[in-house]
Amino acid sequence: CLVAPSAVAEKIKTYRPVTEQTGFVLGTPGGWNLSYSRYFNEYLGCRITAGVLPGLTTIFGPPALVFGVGAQGNVVIKLAENNSSLTNFSIAAGISRFKVNYPPGQGGTESHRWDYLAVCLDQSWRKLFIEVGISVGTGTVESPQLLAQIGLMFWREKIR
Repeated sequence: CLVAPSAVAEKIKTYRPVTEQTGFVLGTPGGWNLSYSRYFNEYLGCRITAGVLPGLTTIFGPPALVFGVGAQGNVVIKLAENNSSLTNFSIAAGISRFKVNYPPGQGGTESHRWDYLAVCLDQSWRKLFIEVGISVGTGTVESPQLLAQIGLMFWREKIR
């Protein structure tokens, strides 16, 4: 099967690299997060994600999360990119803080913290964004921890 050189040239001409991503993701570090990525060149960028998790009750009763907040910064390296998808590897540093309410007589309110470094892999298919990673750190949370995000990230492409 041969591809006409003009078809290949047209595909190369219409390809525009992603320069920014902005969106909303669920998961680490804060629960409900806003995220912004900026790519400095074809290979290197950064991402800042921050969010909160308002009080929740569990389906099965106590304990209940009172409040959570977190922020994470990634140094991003593009591994692959085309017109419809983007794959990145990143090294991240983050913080998460949250409080858990226990029933009376079982501990009251407990504050937890997690300061971490992580390695992550993310994939974007236009608006759908998924990131997974593993972190090690300090705080009242066991180490290592798995990290995950899923959400909508809108692309801004370089205009030639």
